[in-house]
Amino acid sequence: MRIKAVFFDFDGTILDTNDIKLDTFYEVVKDIDNGKKYLNDLLNMPDTGDRFDIFKKLAKIIDFNNSSIIERDLISKYTLITNQKISIAREVEGVSCFIKSLFHAGILVFISSATPELYLKNLVNIRNFSKYICDVYGSPKEKEDHIRFIMKRKRILPKEILYIGDSQVDFDAAMTVGCEFIGVILKNSRFKNKPKFTINNFYQIDTIFEDINLTKEDDK
Repeated sequence: MRIKAVFFDFDGTILDTNDIKLDTFYEVVKDIDNGKKYLNDLLNMPDTGDRFDIFKKLAKIIDFNNSSIIERDLISKYTLITNQKISIAREVEGVSCFIKSLFHAGILVFISSATPELYLKNLVNIRNFSKYICDVYGSPKEKEDHIRFIMKRKRILPKEILYIGDSQVDFDAAMTVGCEFIGVILKNSRFKNKPKFTINNFYQIDTIFEDINLTKEDDK
């Protein structure tokens, strides 16, 4: 059985945006007394959570009595800045060409991210590759839920799915469901356990993708 659907993570996989998001956290708190220290402490926690979790915790540290107002203000600033920066962020090399090739080969293409779904869809819609994407999935649902939803909806088996991502969370989601995985490593690896297949850009993926498909054919 050959690959019928490919899931892409967004940040650090399609767009080189991981540094943008981290830098923006610090930009948002730069005028807050001890804001950088508080943020460092939160980001170094084992279970950091998403932007909403981070700013909720941070707001309570800054001013517990007015935390809800501060939280909304921080999230609003963060969303505005990241939206502007990510809308013009550079793509990971070769990703648009690869997405187009999947589309023309009749392979379903999805985006699966931990970014809030409505916000993510708005970002994807302004990029040139959006017309080749079947659908976009984000939080609050987990990445493995995204995969299972498509498996059920499209009647696709786990071994007919490839997930491409840049973090251990992506790798774990693929392994939990039982689909194939290719890791993207741009600057620093975000994997605790290195995947079997990794790339630094999408010009390197053709041989790996063909190897995976050939293995699927042998497994028939």
